[in-house]
Amino acid sequence: MNIQKKYFGVLKNNQDVFKYTLSNDKGLEISILNYGGIITDIIVPDRNGYKENITLSFNNIKDYEEKSPHFGCITGRVAGRISNGEFSIDNKKYKLCKNDNNACIHGGETGLSKRVWNVRKMINDKDIGIELSYFSPHMEDGFPGNVDFKVLYTLNNNNEFTIEYYGNTDEKTILNLTNHAYFNLEGAGEGLILDHILKVNSKYYVPVDNELIPLGHLEKIDNTPLDFNEGKKIKQAVESKYIQVQTVGGIDHAFVLKGLSDKPNIVVSNEKTGRYMKVKTDQQVAVIYTSCQLDNNLILANGLKTKRYGGLCLETQDFPDAVNQKNFRTNYYNKQKPYYAKTIFEFGSIV
Repeated sequence: MNIQKKYFGVLKNNQDVFKYTLSNDKGLEISILNYGGIITDIIVPDRNGYKENITLSFNNIKDYEEKSPHFGCITGRVAGRISNGEFSIDNKKYKLCKNDNNACIHGGETGLSKRVWNVRKMINDKDIGIELSYFSPHMEDGFPGNVDFKVLYTLNNNNEFTIEYYGNTDEKTILNLTNHAYFNLEGAGEGLILDHILKVNSKYYVPVDNELIPLGHLEKIDNTPLDFNEGKKIKQAVESKYIQVQTVGGIDHAFVLKGLSDKPNIVVSNEKTGRYMKVKTDQQVAVIYTSCQLDNNLILANGLKTKRYGGLCLETQDFPDAVNQKNFRTNYYNKQKPYYAKTIFEFGSIV
């Protein structure tokens, strides 16, 4: 197993950006930027051994700064939407920027996705990886508390790619991190994800309004197009007349998960290439997003254009907008209770 570091570009503020590539003995390669912890490449062989990048990305830092729809980045301090761009802790109100209609999304205009992180390489007998660290001062992007963030990306020879998130704070605050990679098992930009087979171990999802804000309750998945418990093609849901699918124009919903165990929470596979991806997480939900709002005119790293339904996001996280939803429990963090979250992605192909 090996880690390589290469220069990627320079930001408008003259900070240098580097790409770190983790590679194992099975031909799996994963590349990450120190800018936003962005995953730019996940190179996975198909059933014939053909290697291809299965995540949407750009080939230059300018596009990431100016155009990125959160490709592959760490999102936070709070992933997803915070309704009305505000929240309260102990009767003290905090106001955030409204960068998605009337909501604050993914931590605001800058958030963790547009910060340059410090990087430390990690190599041992079982896996390799990088540790990204970033200090977020009190009231950065409108959130209370000084927070020391660490995000660990590790890869082993079982083709398991693990992301672990840590947050140590000195004041009561809210934290909810995830990664926003857009997966396409046919290859980035090659086709749509509508024929991908999706299996989700879940009984409930969170319905949303037309601005994608949670309605504040759970809906049973049974007997709805959003039931993926037995596994089916994504298009069977996306092409349905189900009101929640029509509201979103696809899928952009939080699916309630059953916790970390030996059984994957989510499995995605593609019959054309034989590639599959299994996801295990300790998080309460996964926001499954079928890129139904993706701009069709972005140019990817391989020169192909983005397409609506061209990528699948599996944003493992806490309940969306929990701090403003009385029926969802809000997890607060402080000196005595640090933040931690873990998600494992396993990649492979079936011959």
